[in-house]
Amino acid sequence: MNRRTAISDKVPLLQRRALLQRGVRAFFEGRGYLEVETPYAVPTPGEEVHLRCFRTEIERPDGTRETRFLHTSPEFAMKRIVAASGLPVYQLARVWRNGEQSALHAPEFTMLEWYRPGAGLDSLMDETEALLRALLPPRVTLGATSLDLSLPFERLTMVEAFSRYVGVDLLAIGDDAKRLAREAGTDLRAGEEWEDLFFRLLLERVEPEIGRKRPTFLTHWPTAQAALSRRDPRIRVSPCALNSMRPG
Repeated sequence: MNRRTAISDKVPLLQRRALLQRGVRAFFEGRGYLEVETPYAVPTPGEEVHLRCFRTEIERPDGTRETRFLHTSPEFAMKRIVAASGLPVYQLARVWRNGEQSALHAPEFTMLEWYRPGAGLDSLMDETEALLRALLPPRVTLGATSLDLSLPFERLTMVEAFSRYVGVDLLAIGDDAKRLAREAGTDLRAGEEWEDLFFRLLLERVEPEIGRKRPTFLTHWPTAQAALSRRDPRIRVSPCALNSMRPG
């Protein structure tokens, strides 16, 4: 197969992608959102310590150079716009994440991100459900997984997910890696800290179980994963500083 044939085979996918983008814009513009476009090459990388960025340079006419990074998310720049304007905003942004390559992860992809001042977590989840139902058919199938979008979406806190699928109480355990491993029935690997074990259990035991028949919101992550989010004041605080949060 030559390159021209390979590209022509993708035309139906490109047409569906364009249709989805038009649908996204119609949805948010109908709700009063402003579409924005923030810089892709930024002076500092994103706030997520687990994401690796691409590094580049600006070459100026006078010969000077400045380091720049391709952003891993438009979050920080978009929140600055919201803080300055008070407007709800959305963006279909091209983002880059180095060191990622799998069936579900790519080093370069398009991300939809939106922010609405004053909206709480429940309201944003309601809006996400409405967006997906507006864009997608009632049933979506990927491989062996078939999701029924007509059903209420599951809303599961991280504490509930670990209790159900790992058999541990994250709030009671706190940041004690040895206790988390013991109560989860696994060995703590060499050099593995609490955060490493938390993600291993999340990937191995929680993610394979959720979102199989209906979409699932996994909410209230541990404070250590907060990034630009804030704590949820409705949830009790663990003595080991592990508590829940919601977007800020």
